[in-house]
Order: sequence, then C-alpha cells, then structure tokens
Amino acid sequence: MSGTVADRKRLLHVTKGNCRNGHLYLTGHYDFFPADILGASKRRNGAGGTIEIVLEGLDRTVETDIGTDGSTGKPRRFFRGREWVKAFFEKHRIGAGDVLALERTGDRQYRLYPFETQGERSDDWHCFLDEPPPGDGPTVLE
Repeated sequence: MSGTVADRKRLLHVTKGNCRNGHLYLTGHYDFFPADILGASKRRNGAGGTIEIVLEGLDRTVETDIGTDGSTGKPRRFFRGREWVKAFFEKHRIGAGDVLALERTGDRQYRLYPFETQGERSDDWHCFLDEPPPGDGPTVLE
C-alpha cells in the first residue's frame, strides 16, 4: 500500500466513556473507512458495506459498520456492536488514557491492537521528567 501513515493507520484514544459503554469513538476518522459503511445495518439488509476487523490477541475477526442516528441521519461515533469491543478491552486490560491503533490491511480489512497502554507507560522514563529529583543533589547531570 502506498500513501501516508494516516492512510494506513489511525490512533484511537480510549476515554472513560469508551470503557463504560464498550465502544470506540470514531469522530474525525470517517474518511478512513469506505463511505458505504455508514448508514442502516448492511448485514441485516443483506447488502455490502461492512468492514472486517481482526482483533489482535483474540484470534477473532468481526464484521461491522457504522450506524447512523435515525432522527438526524448523521453517523454515530462508534462501530455497530459492542460485545467485541468489551472483550478486546478486557483481554488487553484497556483503560481510559490508553491508545489503540486501527491499521488498514486491505480494502475492507483492518487490524485493531493496543498501541500504548497505561501499563507500558508506568515503566516509561518520561515519568521522571514530571518529578523533581530526590535530595539536595545536582539537578543536571554532566
């Protein structure tokens, strides 16, 4: 595949609402998907318009789309179906503040995986920048 990284991968920031409701916010990412996945349920109507997402770590692929609000016709901010999102969150212990990567692997194929989790960041050296050094010693190393 050619193009920019944004054409192949998007990062999704997990919020408390995502964890509570078992979904992923997609606002600002609609251009990353085929236009025909927005709308009424394609699976129920027997039409095309779905994508497949491989869930890393679960050995599972889901077929989904993005529904629209019945009263406004505007796209909802998340994928249809929530049980697979909850299972993915539980498997990887995803929490608010974590970052997931959604990578396009084909025309209608994607892969979802943890990009950065709180557990990884707890061992990150960046945390030392936020805390003053202990004691009265030097604050700069030569």
